[in-house]
Amino acid sequence: MKQCPNCGSTTLTNFAKKCSRCHTLLDESCIVPPNEQFKVTWNAVSKSLNQTKQETDKKKDEEKERCAEMDKQGTVYCPKCHSTSLSIGQKGFGVGNAAAGAFLTGNLLGLAAGAIGSNKVRITCLKCGHKFYPGKK
Repeated sequence: MKQCPNCGSTTLTNFAKKCSRCHTLLDESCIVPPNEQFKVTWNAVSKSLNQTKQETDKKKDEEKERCAEMDKQGTVYCPKCHSTSLSIGQKGFGVGNAAAGAFLTGNLLGLAAGAIGSNKVRITCLKCGHKFYPGKK
């Protein structure tokens, strides 16, 4: 295993001539002793995980700020993906409700159950497909 003196990247073999990340020439002085290889690898993994966590935390904070700004402006957005690309429509006649109502009552008056909730406005996100009702997040 060799470690680049310029960027700290490691190679899996001692035969590498150049660093795969920054293309610095690697010589014999870059070889990591076998008893130090685990430490070098663990430090590289730990550093990478910390950077990924920091990037994720930063993105979450930016998303929270964006949502707070949209709430302040009164902009409607998807509670799942925070997209503002939404389609607003009315819920239609429910065939399943009508069939259940007709079965339970034993007559055609049960078909009126299909109209239950047909006047509710339902919002659909065009980005992720999440369906929700206004006023609920």
